[in-house]
Amino acid sequence: MQEISLPRKRRDLAALVGSKIRSFRLERGWTEADLATVLRLPRAYVERYEAGLMLPRTYTLYQLSLAFGITLGSLIDEPARDSVNTELVRSLRRLQALLPRHRTVVVEFLETLLSTMERLS
Repeated sequence: MQEISLPRKRRDLAALVGSKIRSFRLERGWTEADLATVLRLPRAYVERYEAGLMLPRTYTLYQLSLAFGITLGSLIDEPARDSVNTELVRSLRRLQALLPRHRTVVVEFLETLLSTMERLS
């Protein structure tokens, strides 16, 4: 059985979650105020979460996962999936920002590439 590493104290968990929140927020180019607006919370709460001084409630964690487009587990600790999810979300946002005709070209290219890779594997 795989050994599980648990935070020793509540403050360790708060620090872990806070660093994840800050990281996901910065990856999106959001300010603390931006995130507070999305969550409909005072900015001071976001500051305290990120500093590890306060642990978000369950519903707030759920709201954060929706806002960031990540799994709820990503806020606790899923390092291998975090980078994949983050890269995918970033790429999809870039794709969404393209003009429709350019987006079509990229999607067609990706479909062809994926089909070719599936046949080769």
